[in-house]
This record gives sequence, C-alpha cells and structure tokens, in this order.
Amino acid sequence: MREYIEKLLKEVSSLSAQLMAKGWQGAFQTNGGYSDDLGPSLEKYLFQSMLGREKGIGEKIILSTYARHTDTEKIICDFTLRLGACNAFVISQMDISLRDRYHQELSRKTMEIIDPKNILTCRQVIDAMAPPKEKLSNRPKRIIR
Repeated sequence: MREYIEKLLKEVSSLSAQLMAKGWQGAFQTNGGYSDDLGPSLEKYLFQSMLGREKGIGEKIILSTYARHTDTEKIICDFTLRLGACNAFVISQMDISLRDRYHQELSRKTMEIIDPKNILTCRQVIDAMAPPKEKLSNRPKRIIR
C-alpha cells in the first residue's frame, strides 16, 4: 500500500510539472473541492479518498481552474483525469467554457486529448475563447435631444 501511495504522489508531482510547463498555474479544484495549487489540491483529494470520504479515482477526476478571471468574464478549464498504464495520471479531455459575470455560459469547447503534447497552453485557451473585441468607431456619437 505504501508503494502505491508513493507512486501516486510521484504522479501528482509529474502532472503538476507538466501543466505548469503549459502555463497552468494558480488555484485548482479537484472534483469541486480542495482549492489549492494543483499538487496540494489533488493530494488532499486523494488523502480524503483513502479515508473513505471521497469516491476516489474511479473512472475519472475533474481538475478545474481559471484560464482568465475578470470582472466581466471567466474562462474556466476542466481537465478530466484518469489512471492510465502503470497508475499514471492521464489527461483525457479538456472542457473549456466562457462565462459572463453572472456565470452564464456564453460558449463551450470540448477537446479529447490523445497525446499529452496536445494539451493546450493557458495562452492558447485564452486566445481561442476570448470574446471578439468591439470595433471602435472614429465617427463622433450623435447626441439626441
């Protein structure tokens, strides 16, 4: 059991390094709870799973984070994790949503991840999901009286 736990913790560290290299930094939530940096959030979830307070790894784990968060919009990315060969964490899907300040979904994209090289960087997600900028007119505005 101890070897299994040590292996999982190494995988958490490896996954954290992989996502940080892609620009994913900041707070994550693991299956809707345990807000913290990626490594500690996933470790807390796994610890609670071993105590029987969470479902555990099962079919999947969802890691959620913001790609961008402003007063007017949020770009949220959910990474779907599963255990692959040799108990390694594998990101199998990315769900990206653009939400307004009232948390209403404006658009959504889902991407299946077959090769870890295909995981989008945080910048790529922001560029793909950012709403188009309004065109500014050089014409003066009319004043109606």
